[in-house]
Amino acid sequence: MKKNARPLGTKTSQAYEYVKRRILDGTYAPGYRLVLENISREADMSQLPVREALRRLEAEGYVAYKHNAGARVAELDPAAYESTQAVIAVLEGAATAGAAPYVTPEVIRQADELNQEMRRRRELFDAEGFMDLNAQFHDLLCAPCPNGHLMELLESERSRMALIRKPTLGIVMRHAAEFVEDHDRLLELLRTSPRSPEIQLLAQAHKRRILEAVQTEAVAFHLPRPATAELVEIEARTP
Repeated sequence: MKKNARPLGTKTSQAYEYVKRRILDGTYAPGYRLVLENISREADMSQLPVREALRRLEAEGYVAYKHNAGARVAELDPAAYESTQAVIAVLEGAATAGAAPYVTPEVIRQADELNQEMRRRRELFDAEGFMDLNAQFHDLLCAPCPNGHLMELLESERSRMALIRKPTLGIVMRHAAEFVEDHDRLLELLRTSPRSPEIQLLAQAHKRRILEAVQTEAVAFHLPRPATAELVEIEARTP
C-alpha cells in the first residue's frame, strides 16, 4: 500500500471516522466548534462528506447543533451524569451481589471472554465496541439476581445513562485499562467467594471509578460539578 493511501470506505465514512476519533481522544473537546472548512482542510477532503459525517454524529449524540453557532461537540450535563452514575453504582452493586450465589462457572467463563475482548477493543480505541462489551459483561453477571424490582430499576437507569454518556466515552477509553482490571478482580471473587460482601463493594467501587475519572477531567467541560450522591447498601436477594 502506498504511504499516503486512504483507508477503504466512502468519503463520508472516512470523514465520520476522522471526526469521531478526534472527539473520543479529546482533540475536539466537549463544546469545541466544528467548522466545516477547517475539518475538511485538516482531513484533506471536501466539505460535503464532512457535513454528512457531522449529521450522522449528531444522530448518534456526539455532535449538537446550536442556533447561530453551528455544530459543536456535545457537552456533558454533569448533574444528570453524576446522579445517574451514582444510582447505577448502588443498584448494580446490589444486583451483582444478589446474583453472585447463582453465577455458574460457565457464566464466569463467558464474562472472562468478554473482558479479554474488551482489552483488545481498548488497544484498537474502539469506544463503542468497548462499551457494548462492558454492558454485556455486567448484564451477564447481574442476570441471575432474583430481585426483579431491583433489576427493573437498574435497567431504567442504564437506559437513561445511554442517552447522556456519549460525551464521556473518550474519558472512559483513557481509563479503560483500570476498568478491565476491576472486572478481573470481580470475576476472581465470584469464583472463590460468591457470598462475600466484598462483591457488592467492589461492583460499586467499579462504577464510582468511572464517575471519578469523568470528574477528574470535568474541567474540559467548563461546567460545574455537583456533589455525588452517597452510596448505600441495598438488599438484593429478596425475590
